[in-house]
Amino acid sequence: MLSLFLEATLVMAVIGVIALGGRFLDGRGLAAAVVVGYCVYVLGGRSHFLAIFTFFVVAGFTTRFR
Repeated sequence: MLSLFLEATLVMAVIGVIALGGRFLDGRGLAAAVVVGYCVYVLGGRSHFLAIFTFFVVAGFTTRFR
């Protein structure tokens, strides 16, 4: 069980750094995304997180093509 929390923390940290560096999110958006993503990862598992992450990636790239 502890490994799931560590895995979720590592995944959120990596995605957070990439999202902040790629200017997909600002500081407040990053904080909200980490909380929501962490809860989904821990409570829903990888498959639920993958659905949320896919939406995040598609939405992030779509907003760049306005």
